[in-house]
Amino acid sequence: MAKILVKGVNWIGDSLFMTPALAALRKGFPNSHISLLINPWVREIFDGNPNVDEIIIYDERGKEKTLKGKSRFIQSLRNRNFDMGIIMQPRSYKAALFVYLSRIPQRIGYSHSLRNLLLTRRVEPPTAPLHDIDMFLNIVLSLGVAPARKEPYLPFSPKADDWADRFLEERGVNKGELLIGINPGAFKQSKRWPEPRYAELSDILIKEFKAKVIIFQGPGEDEIIEKVVSLMREKAIIVKAGIKELSALSRKCKLFVGNDTGPMHVAAASGTPVIALFGPADPQRSRPWGRDHVIIKKDLPCSPCSRVVCKEPTCMESITVEDVLQAVQSQLKRTEKSKGGALVTNRG
Repeated sequence: MAKILVKGVNWIGDSLFMTPALAALRKGFPNSHISLLINPWVREIFDGNPNVDEIIIYDERGKEKTLKGKSRFIQSLRNRNFDMGIIMQPRSYKAALFVYLSRIPQRIGYSHSLRNLLLTRRVEPPTAPLHDIDMFLNIVLSLGVAPARKEPYLPFSPKADDWADRFLEERGVNKGELLIGINPGAFKQSKRWPEPRYAELSDILIKEFKAKVIIFQGPGEDEIIEKVVSLMREKAIIVKAGIKELSALSRKCKLFVGNDTGPMHVAAASGTPVIALFGPADPQRSRPWGRDHVIIKKDLPCSPCSRVVCKEPTCMESITVEDVLQAVQSQLKRTEKSKGGALVTNRG
């Protein structure tokens, strides 16, 4: 039995986009043992994934932070005698070096600069922008594997679903009420829509659309959420949730509005229509997968860019509350029309 190690990616959205590649790998190597090496903060995405036999956690912010911890971890991988290592990060020299030092004989990844010396099979990067799902798939397809379905896979959790039902019931949300999810946070400051606009949007959704608004708060986002809530006149529901709980709650929402970040992709993968606010990133590469979603982006000469922090984030600030409200109204009309219902709001 061949033993395959997949060196995963670091972010929630990217991890979801990687799941079709794992499905294709399983289809092409049905009798192999597939181990997935990931950081602990994305583990919930892969728990219960049938295309992964084993999850190996590499905690680079914890016990593997030191050189001694890294050396010990690499030695543990050497002892596993993997036959093949697949590096999903398209340009990371460190990821390729990690697999190389683990003495895995076959090492597959995208061709990029000096890391080519560490690979035994180099995949040529695309010349035109590709969605990240296709980027990850291409690595696996280079092994002669037939493509699988491209939809991101996020397992349904009955336990999290029961929790979501109780959470909403305890906060007075009745079944059938219009529930809209809002996600104001993002790891990169450059990707955040201004907090005052999220506050204004939420107030209008509550007052004019008669919606219950649930604001999702991620780790380290206390200040962002506190600012949004302090600027609101109406009352929203605030929740700190893990990935499975986020998925379960977003399934209860009629719509999810958020920045280009992990929670938005979790909502999309959970089947909830999404309105995604894009600024510095290229939607061709990282848009939510599927046809039920709306992308709001202003084309500017400086976009796309890769800045984490931007002193003048015009790309995000140029998106107006009215832009988002029009998308909300359009999405709600579409969903109600498909059910034969009618959307009623206090807007003219």
